[in-house]
Amino acid sequence: MIKIFVLEDEKPVLDTITDIIQNYCENSEITGTARTISSAKEIMQKSEPDIVLLDINLPDGTSFELLEHFNQTNFKIIFITAFEEFAIKAIKLSAIDYLVKPIDPIELIDAIKRANDALNQKNNKLELDALLANVKNISDNPKKIILKTAVNIYLIDVKDIIRCESDGAYTNIYIKDGKKIMINIIAH
Repeated sequence: MIKIFVLEDEKPVLDTITDIIQNYCENSEITGTARTISSAKEIMQKSEPDIVLLDINLPDGTSFELLEHFNQTNFKIIFITAFEEFAIKAIKLSAIDYLVKPIDPIELIDAIKRANDALNQKNNKLELDALLANVKNISDNPKKIILKTAVNIYLIDVKDIIRCESDGAYTNIYIKDGKKIMINIIAH
């Protein structure tokens, strides 16, 4: 499930965006919305979104200022604004897309699909890295395994797995550090 956060100060626009996502973007859920920069910081940190849709001009600042508070962005960015003058800055921040209001539903759906594809490419890179690490370490060196949950992908040293426990269509994997990772064996 793709977690989406939306920052938009105009309530009718926010409602339109959330309606489009809820009705037309499969495997997506809105994990948070905000109408100000100050509330967005806290909500984004808690919800850990995969994709963020950001209005640029807000009453208490710009979304560029919001992004400066994150040392690392593990999410894809789609800017939404009524002003085209920010397009270059958005591109420099590696935004997936830049949509101009009023929102065209098809453009929004396509932008979210592109962001999801980019997220999957990142996941494919993690899988490739694990494969290459295992191929290079054919000797007695530790092997790695990819574990996918509904919200995360983990790269785990096989030697760190204590045990695996079946639970219907799920498997609970217990790791040395005390972490338990539940995966759906049917979906993988």
